[in-house]
Amino acid sequence: MSDKKKEQATVNPLVLKKPPFAGRYYIYNGKKYLFTHRHPYKQEFWSDDVKVGDHYGAWIATDKLKPA
Repeated sequence: MSDKKKEQATVNPLVLKKPPFAGRYYIYNGKKYLFTHRHPYKQEFWSDDVKVGDHYGAWIATDKLKPA
């Protein structure tokens, strides 16, 4: 056996940080929608459920939303 010390690797447990914005329900135009993202610079939330024209998904200003 050699006189060298065995090096042990320490493994830190994986730490998952809470996302800055978890999905939340708000009422927009009288309907309840799930908003999943917050714009980092504007006061807007994103929802894939809001239909705008012929497509789904839109940034909606927070002053147009009511808590569900």
